[in-house]
Amino acid sequence: MLPAQTPVEGFSNGEWQGERWRYFRLRDKQHGFDVLVGQNDKARSELAQEVAWHNIAPFLFGLPLLAFFTMLAIYFGLRPLRKLTESLRQLSPEQLSPITVHDTPKEIAPVVDALNSLLGRIARTIENERRFTADASHELRTPIAALHAQIQAAQLSDNKAECVECLDKALQGANRMAHLVGQLLTLSRLDETLSPINLEPVNLIELIQECCAELGEKALSKNIEISFSPEAHPALSGSPDMLRVMLRNLLDNAIRYTPQGGHVEVALHLTGDGQQVELEIADSGIGVADAQLALLGQRFSRISPNVADGVGLGLSIVQRIAETHHAKITFNRATTLGGLSATVCFPFS
Repeated sequence: MLPAQTPVEGFSNGEWQGERWRYFRLRDKQHGFDVLVGQNDKARSELAQEVAWHNIAPFLFGLPLLAFFTMLAIYFGLRPLRKLTESLRQLSPEQLSPITVHDTPKEIAPVVDALNSLLGRIARTIENERRFTADASHELRTPIAALHAQIQAAQLSDNKAECVECLDKALQGANRMAHLVGQLLTLSRLDETLSPINLEPVNLIELIQECCAELGEKALSKNIEISFSPEAHPALSGSPDMLRVMLRNLLDNAIRYTPQGGHVEVALHLTGDGQQVELEIADSGIGVADAQLALLGQRFSRISPNVADGVGLGLSIVQRIAETHHAKITFNRATTLGGLSATVCFPFS
């Protein structure tokens, strides 16, 4: 039984037997017949609800489970980060020990290594500052007290000659303190040099000649002859400023401990295998006993404090600069002059 009103061609809605229907009519003009199909809206709605429920049900039950397991995976996956955070919280400026996280995932291992490297540099910097403060306070206490005493003696003295003598001693003490402060600051800057230095070509011969000329006046005041005999013209890579400080300290040390009318020799040559450049500075001073050669380079270690003024930091600075240039320094008795011989071996470049 067809509806009272024939549906139009194509899709349409209508009523039949008191219910809503959805129709589709197709006319075949070639064969002269029509095709009409229909479906009750109630059945369509129930079918749509069933399809929707079958599509939604997996998400209603699966998404909470998926979210739960995802949060669980994140929780356990971030456990190394929580351990790392706890390790960082336990660190203090006084205790910057390396961080150890057991069962570290390979993704976090580079972060831990980078943090340990940073902590090591910070620890060295703090240690250098503490050492610098301790060294400065220890070494400045005595000259400051002596300077204070000499100035007080000059104020209390009615004798002009005694007053002048006290002021001369005070000036000597002030000069020694200025030299000490300069050496301490230089050593502190070198200790802070944790990263590789910027290398550039260095003309070592010109650098030696400049330092010899700079200290020439001091050598002339003691009638000391400085000779320089380069046997090679090596092409070195390094820091000109640092190398200048090293040469100045070696030459100054040689001049200080060489008596009146002495001789200081500077030699530059290649080693037998041609892989190293040797710089040797020898003097005709009193020299150092073989048993005490190992003490040279230790901070505030003065072998002969009564022979020349000094603070015992010059050779420490030299050794620190040699280390930054991957060079090796050795001390021996000078073969020809009889004093001290300092030899610095640079890798040839």
